[in-house]
Amino acid sequence: MERVAAARPRWIPATVLLRELQEADYAGGIRQLKAFLAPHNRPEAEPVVRFETPLGKQMQAALVCFGGTPEHVLFDDAKSVVIERDAFGADEHRVKTN
Repeated sequence: MERVAAARPRWIPATVLLRELQEADYAGGIRQLKAFLAPHNRPEAEPVVRFETPLGKQMQAALVCFGGTPEHVLFDDAKSVVIERDAFGADEHRVKTN
């Protein structure tokens, strides 16, 4: 469990742990390992950061209805947009581009 705790907030796949354990003479299989790890695989909730911007500064509603375009476009932290948080550093997320 020390190995799992050291990786937090990330999660180490059972296949990686199995390979490491087998090098240390672990005789069990992947199913046993996954069953053991299941109760410990709870993602930690990330803090919610809220902020407000002046009207017309950033897109947060429909554009055509208001007759203009914003300087910046913001997205919620939706899985359909944000692929990996902090991929390129703090607050530098990998986003879907197509």
